[in-house]
Amino acid sequence: MLRYFFLQKLYPILDLFTKIYFFVINQWFNLFYLFKQKTKVEWNNEELASPFLFISAKKAAEKIRNKEISSEQLISAYISRIRRVQPLINAVVAERYEKALEEAKNVDNYLANLDENSEEYKNLEQSKPLLGVPFSNKNNMDVKGFVSVAGYAPFVNNPPAEKDCDVVERFGFEKKNSWSLSVIFKIIHTYINSITVRGWDLVKIKNNICLFI
Repeated sequence: MLRYFFLQKLYPILDLFTKIYFFVINQWFNLFYLFKQKTKVEWNNEELASPFLFISAKKAAEKIRNKEISSEQLISAYISRIRRVQPLINAVVAERYEKALEEAKNVDNYLANLDENSEEYKNLEQSKPLLGVPFSNKNNMDVKGFVSVAGYAPFVNNPPAEKDCDVVERFGFEKKNSWSLSVIFKIIHTYINSITVRGWDLVKIKNNICLFI
């Protein structure tokens, strides 16, 4: 119990030291970034005019069910955006774009051949609420054919997952389309994937992962 006694006595000093330390560090970084030009990921004219990139997942699924847009069109728009942004922010560690496009075509064919008067079609919103809407997942979740690295170097040489984890598998039952694996919060700056930066400030690294900006 003696060590707890000393810790209790030293706590005010340690607390003061910690506050001073982080204050100095924060001021140093503020000064450093004062001379750095802030740049961010921008939207180009084609993306701003896109009817696919600014709708919610629920709205996108509704439009796909109603055949106002196709799953392939939606996924193609997102893949195009990712391919342009990825070199800037470095958030994607593995991709399956071609497979996702194949799955999107399957969804479109499924809907094209589905009788709109059938109970199956009428129940789509309840049974498959996000049908045809793509998703991405972190690299600590098993996806068949991919290595779950989770930002941890010793896992790089692990064998690929033989099956999807429960979460991804449940998405699969809705015929959703996984397109990529993104870095995870645990280790943003690694020797595996290099640095992931903020989409709204490309000078700074991420402190919370957001794949699309």
